[in-house]
Amino acid sequence: MLPTRPPTRTPALPTHQRPAVTHRRQEPVLPAAPRRRAAQPAMTDGGDWETF
Repeated sequence: MLPTRPPTRTPALPTHQRPAVTHRRQEPVLPAAPRRRAAQPAMTDGGDWETF
């Protein structure tokens, strides 16, 4: 079992070194968040509800 633990930790190191890829993914997510927030206030106005 001991020899099996080292190989499992080895792949974890390269996976943790993927911060650069996560930053690139966060860029497109940031612009998508404001779009969702803008839709919420519109519903609070009540005008959209009347259209339904």
